Amino acid sequence: MKDYNAVELAAGASRLELVPEFGGLINGLQLTLGGRTVDLVAGLPDRAAMVNNNYYRGVALYPSLNRMDGGAYEHNGDRYQFVVNETERNNNLHGFLYTLAAAAENLQNGAGKASVSLRYPVDGSYAGYPFAADVVMHYTLEENALVMEFEVTNRHAAPVPVGLGWHPYFCIDGTSVSDMLLQLPTVEAAQVNERMLPTGEMARFDAYDEPAAIAERQFDHCFRLLDVKSSRRVSTRLWSPADKVGLEVWQDAGELGYNFIQVCIPPDRQSIAIEPMTCGINAFNTGDGLLTLTPGQTLRTRCGVRLINQP
Repeated sequence: MKDYNAVELAAGASRLELVPEFGGLINGLQLTLGGRTVDLVAGLPDRAAMVNNNYYRGVALYPSLNRMDGGAYEHNGDRYQFVVNETERNNNLHGFLYTLAAAAENLQNGAGKASVSLRYPVDGSYAGYPFAADVVMHYTLEENALVMEFEVTNRHAAPVPVGLGWHPYFCIDGTSVSDMLLQLPTVEAAQVNERMLPTGEMARFDAYDEPAAIAERQFDHCFRLLDVKSSRRVSTRLWSPADKVGLEVWQDAGELGYNFIQVCIPPDRQSIAIEPMTCGINAFNTGDGLLTLTPGQTLRTRCGVRLINQP
């Protein structure tokens, strides 16, 4: 029996498990293709693991993402401080949305399609980001697809900085990622220092322009998409030759879209994080991709995942 409360969506044989109490983390995802159901998310086994979710598995990222130098930034002449939760490098990781309990709304389960929205209580009470907002994540599950729309409306009286992202850890039926192929869109990689903060330099990264073996390569890389002057959909693909199936993580890029990707493999190499992001590392201090919302302005970003039958 589960020792946590979950929201479950079902569309045919596909399933999605969300845990609103822990930032709405995605704790399970099964999609179907050609009559086959595949486990795609490396979830957490119990409540204790969710309390100590050291790799931030499955959470939505807001209002900052990735690392923030010292957890501090300045906005309109004032200095703000986030919690330093990566103490060994003196950084904040991934903002604070993952600490909030979300409320599930408009749950609908149907034969071939299901949906739910998670609303977060961003009321301006967080000292490091005292700016109220309406923050909602919309999930739509189909038999071979999960679509996520992140919706944020600024309810503060002045413009505010914002970044959005998603932090899933993908697997394919338990196969080691060392035995998989990866294909990235056209990207350049942020060069980082010993604290994993950007140096300001970028380098073209073409090793995975075409499907290539991950093997023993280490990943904790932030990539900026190239050629995103206009809105378009870009994809990262992961393929398991042994399982003869793969997945495609897509993101809508463009002026107000997901123009960055973080790829990270944890030490056990049983999963891989493929994270659509609107901004780069330490963006609240560097401005790299950082968005600004005026009072009343709404930002909507979309990404998703589907099964594929060829690399």
